[in-house]
Amino acid sequence: REENCFKVFTLDGKFLHRIDMPGMHVCRPVLDGENLYAGVCWSNDEAGKMIGGNSGFVTILDASNKVISNPGGNAPVYKNNVLQATLQAPGQMFQHCHDVCIDEDKNIYVCQWNANNTSPVKLTRV
Repeated sequence: REENCFKVFTLDGKFLHRIDMPGMHVCRPVLDGENLYAGVCWSNDEAGKMIGGNSGFVTILDASNKVISNPGGNAPVYKNNVLQATLQAPGQMFQHCHDVCIDEDKNIYVCQWNANNTSPVKLTRV
């Protein structure tokens, strides 16, 4: 999480590449179809310092490892094909997104840890 990235390995442990996720302290990636979904436990502030608790959101990447959506976070911004730092959106929809699950209808269930006993949140695909 501290490196703000996903690291991709072969099944026998050979490192392939990393997917940089600036500003996002990402959790376990969930692969579903061509997309990668992940909870973001914490995000950084505009100065690049980790905010810590109650700054999470969800991130979704497409098959080319480009962020296409950040429910609860700012919209992804790319400059010269490089993802810029992504922060939690104003309004604090989530607190501490620790994991996500995807159902057969592509709805997202967001599980939060250390979030005042918050039940999982269902994001319905539209």
